Amino acid sequence: MKNFSMIFECVQAFLSKDEINSILEDLKYAETSRKLDVQNLLNHWIAASMDGWRSFRDGEIRSKACDLNHVDFSTFSKKAKDVPFEFFKRAFSLILSKANRTVRRSVASETRKIIAVDSTTMTFGKSKLPWAKYHGEKSGVKLHVHYDVASGMPVKAEETTGLVHDGSVSKYDTFEGTVLVKDRAYTDIKVFDSHKSAKQQFVTRLRNNSKFINKKSLQRMNSSDSSIYEDFTCILGTAQNHSSERHRVVFFKEYSGKEIRVCTNMMDISAEAIAEIYKARWQIEVFFKWIKQNLNAKRVFGTTPNAVYGQLYSGLIAYLILKIIHTFSLKRARITEYSFVDFYRNLASENLCTEWVCLVYAFLRSPW
Repeated sequence: MKNFSMIFECVQAFLSKDEINSILEDLKYAETSRKLDVQNLLNHWIAASMDGWRSFRDGEIRSKACDLNHVDFSTFSKKAKDVPFEFFKRAFSLILSKANRTVRRSVASETRKIIAVDSTTMTFGKSKLPWAKYHGEKSGVKLHVHYDVASGMPVKAEETTGLVHDGSVSKYDTFEGTVLVKDRAYTDIKVFDSHKSAKQQFVTRLRNNSKFINKKSLQRMNSSDSSIYEDFTCILGTAQNHSSERHRVVFFKEYSGKEIRVCTNMMDISAEAIAEIYKARWQIEVFFKWIKQNLNAKRVFGTTPNAVYGQLYSGLIAYLILKIIHTFSLKRARITEYSFVDFYRNLASENLCTEWVCLVYAFLRSPW
């Protein structure tokens, strides 16, 4: 038994043949291949992510060891170029919607659900992706992600070329009952006002040159060990260009002593709690680092948008499947408690203990 088979079975459990056909029909894509259909292409991309394939040609050599039917590298390349990447994006969203229901039952509820917002850029040589120009002699693509800190799961993803500014993507999105936590690339007075009007809680880092009008300090208990040294409300901006709403601003210092300034619309919690919420944003950086190191996200095989984004979304699908299997199994494990990293390493090296193998198959049989 190969452990890749488990992953493929889980993908099939979350993404049925009828759902695949429905997405393809909606995209007006006609399936013509018998040897490498879209479902098998997805399995090839997932194996490429988890097994660290270096190219289409390398995949032809290593696919058999991953329980995949042998296909010529040129067939793999042509199919990757042909299938609209929107299929993989919609498949990711569909699996995510089902996964979130399962994860919500396994993760303890949080008083404030924190959604970290950020992007990661994959850069390549200028000639690799001429349609995705980046700085200097480089090309690049970005993944913009909304990430649930408590569950360790992305809740939304968008793709762009490298030069698209972070703040322009999904800037007015709202998620009921959550706190959106963003870095200073997302500093936008109009968005702050919009979030406040929509009652969307947020904590966003401000640029160091931000201007404040009509500051009013908030009363707070003085504490010698607090990292907070300013807490006030104000109008953001200048006399010529300013916010229409008053916002709360907190200044605090990180462990390294670096000054951090954040803007928020939350008035019911302490400045220390706001600082801690912002620090939770670091978890999305850990997520980006993990998928780059473990799911082959820094190496793209194709040169077209379909091939590049299809590969990246398939990597995200692989992460979703791994995360939900781990969440489900960890809650039920009685003998061995793997961390997510240990679970992945043992699964990838085919050293998963018998208890967890049984738990995975119990997951496959369970209703979601």
